[in-house]
Amino acid sequence: MRYEAYIRNKRLGRARILLWLSPGLFVSSLAGLAVPRVAAETRAPLVITFAAGRGPWELRTDMGLTLESRVYPFAHAASLQRVWRATLAGDAADYRALESSGIFESLSPDLPVNSDTVVPSEPYFTTDGTDSTKQWWSSKLRIPEAWELSKGSRDTVVAIVDTGINGRHEELNDGRVGSGYITYCQVENPIGGQCLVHISASISANENSDDNGHGTLVAGLIGAIPNNGKGIAGVNWNVRLMPIKTLNSNGAGVSSDVAAGIVWATDNGASIINLSLGGNSLEGNTVLTNALSYAFDHSVLVVAAAGNDAALVGSDLDINPVYPVCDDAGRNLVLGVAAVDINDRKAGFSNYGRSCIDLSAPGVTLFNTDKDQKGMLSTYFDPARPTNNSVYAFASGTSIAAPLVSGIAALLKSLHPDLSGAALRDRIIGSTDNIDSANPDNCQGISCTGRLGSGRINALKALEARNLTSDSLIKDSSGRIFLIENGLKRPVSDFVFGQRGYSSASIKNVAATEIETIPQGSAVAPLDGTLVKGENTPTVYTVSNGILLPASYLSFVSNGFNFSTVVTVPDSEIPGYTIGPNLVPGNGALMRASGTPAVYFMHEGKKRLISYFSFLNRGLKWEDVVPVGSEEFDRYRIDPTVTLEPPLDGTLLRGDKDTTIYLVQDGQLRSLSLSKFEQMKFQFSQVNIIPESELQGYPHGEAVL
Repeated sequence: MRYEAYIRNKRLGRARILLWLSPGLFVSSLAGLAVPRVAAETRAPLVITFAAGRGPWELRTDMGLTLESRVYPFAHAASLQRVWRATLAGDAADYRALESSGIFESLSPDLPVNSDTVVPSEPYFTTDGTDSTKQWWSSKLRIPEAWELSKGSRDTVVAIVDTGINGRHEELNDGRVGSGYITYCQVENPIGGQCLVHISASISANENSDDNGHGTLVAGLIGAIPNNGKGIAGVNWNVRLMPIKTLNSNGAGVSSDVAAGIVWATDNGASIINLSLGGNSLEGNTVLTNALSYAFDHSVLVVAAAGNDAALVGSDLDINPVYPVCDDAGRNLVLGVAAVDINDRKAGFSNYGRSCIDLSAPGVTLFNTDKDQKGMLSTYFDPARPTNNSVYAFASGTSIAAPLVSGIAALLKSLHPDLSGAALRDRIIGSTDNIDSANPDNCQGISCTGRLGSGRINALKALEARNLTSDSLIKDSSGRIFLIENGLKRPVSDFVFGQRGYSSASIKNVAATEIETIPQGSAVAPLDGTLVKGENTPTVYTVSNGILLPASYLSFVSNGFNFSTVVTVPDSEIPGYTIGPNLVPGNGALMRASGTPAVYFMHEGKKRLISYFSFLNRGLKWEDVVPVGSEEFDRYRIDPTVTLEPPLDGTLLRGDKDTTIYLVQDGQLRSLSLSKFEQMKFQFSQVNIIPESELQGYPHGEAVL
């Protein structure tokens, strides 16, 4: 999200990150956070990262940038010490000036989070998977049977990045709530929105750090004390819960605090991080993406909720992505979880999508409308009764589905402590029950097949799978070849077998009954860079990080691909691979919507309108413009920073209604005085006259001094 869009959203008072609980029962997941209207020039919170070798000593007062605090005050890594919270007093032009200064590696708005109140209820527990009045999901997910293999371990740490955890709750007060970290804005300026009092501190073990209730709901599902004659039983009998409080008592916070919480949890022993929050304006939020990459690179599994849709029908994340569940950076950094009900039908409010959702889990018992629904029971902290440590509540939302997956991941980690975060992710994805038949038309009138991930999670399947030697090749009685990897069997096609240079001598024959006990993962992909298509289908895929990315004709030609290098495989082979998001067109790709003359210039996956003058100025050719259908055209968003692609640097321009001459430098129009014009030895014959409306559409920078 760019600065202009951020300022616009502040004017409209829109909160863009949400706690993923269904509206109507007790948590309003989509109500806007009240943000006062601001002037065109405002004090806006940012997250900035200084470039290597640069630092605060280079800031000038005329930049309007005030450093507030380090995002990672606890970190020792030099790259993390360069990340700061800051406030900019200025407008979009000032923001662009900072971007072009060379001082910063990245800048992005620090974006908000919100929630509402809850209605408590009484607890029940059951092993009956059909009893909608009790804890039916435990039996549905075969958790009691999984307990025969592992009940969890206090050595397994699950971090809950949320509103905190009430470590004094009767279901959490046996020492399982460990120490944690607080990082959030306690006092915000109601006029400008900037943080006046920011807190960064440690949380003591067994204490209450929750002043909202949401984090305690999540904690109970993962690890409420079993067999104590009270309330509910969490997924884990034994576990260490790490409270990471990044949201205030209203459930409000910012992206930099969520990022700081992820990094702190990673550095302090978390194996799994639960994120029951998100938003649709976090695309390109560098600080959050970097934090997720940091956790992934340190073998931590991050589990994130799919998010709830305002229309209560679920949104297609392939079209309208939300974050962090869609923040995969091409590496599947996040295990994305959609919500289903007691009958395995997609919850009405749950988002869905092929690219962002990896699997599903219960997030509601029954859901007809926001007024006609039945939630799922968990522990709760009631801000209205802060000394009552025996409160429970029913809740609905993908916020509820995600911690069930985090809890099962913790069981698996306790049984196989050597599994990395990626290995946990792959094994869990491969340990599901197919629910396609229960969802023939639940994704806005069409089938949910492939849009709810691999299926609904099954704890027993995840834990009981035999661990064969990783990277070994096995063959069943029918001749199918599999690669054993991270506790999964991954099909190997004839093409991939030959391309990857596998040897027949290394294959071990295994009985079919033995192979059946091993969860099946995605097929082993062709080597990165391979172009592949089905024999009877037109879609071409390119392989990147083991994931197949569909390439439109625009993406295909703009990335310099050649049809002669495309490998054709049986149609049945393609669905077995992991399919990722659509391949982004290369920078400089030209397109237009079919039937319309307007041409757009692609830059970093976003489209910029290009004028006839700039088209000729850049030496572009009409035959290189690719007409695309409306679906593909709408897929690419308008670049909020540069809506009109500027002419080449060095071009001289003036409008047809004004005599001011501009020089294009670094993609911005910078005005020239007459003396500067002459000093730079320009000629008036070099000045191009264009319509004033076009001139004003280009980005403008400071005057050339």
